[in-house]
Amino acid sequence: MTEKTVARDGLESAPERRIVIAPNCSLNGRQAVFFLVAVGGVSLAVATLFAVQGFWPVLPFAGAEVALLSWATLHSQRRGRYREVVTVGRSQVTLERGYERVEECEVFSRSWVRARLEPGRWREIRVMLAAHGRQVELGACLTSEERKALYGRLQQLLAGV
Repeated sequence: MTEKTVARDGLESAPERRIVIAPNCSLNGRQAVFFLVAVGGVSLAVATLFAVQGFWPVLPFAGAEVALLSWATLHSQRRGRYREVVTVGRSQVTLERGYERVEECEVFSRSWVRARLEPGRWREIRVMLAAHGRQVELGACLTSEERKALYGRLQQLLAGV
């Protein structure tokens, strides 16, 4: 979770505060490719050695293993590109979320929006933005401690601190 102050049209008196929420992704793209080449190469090399000795049924299983590992790594990389951007402006609060681009956008009036901390399923807490009977969950990709910190920071920003 990162936070940034953004001045609109050069007006320093009314800056927007922006919170970017993203999952913890420990591998970047280059590291993921290196990981796949290293693990896949070793697996296929060992399978080839067994195939040369006459244990050829090992090769399809090794290929399936590498294919499944590649799919899981690429899926993890895609999920790591998920972002939620909360922008608290002078008159409105905007939530934008999506993978690599804005796929969903919610706009709330700042004077009516409230941040709420609710118990969720499986004893996890949920951070909600709510106004006029609609509510949106924030930070589903965060840990419980990070959600509590997000809730506290949203409370401060919405109160004008």
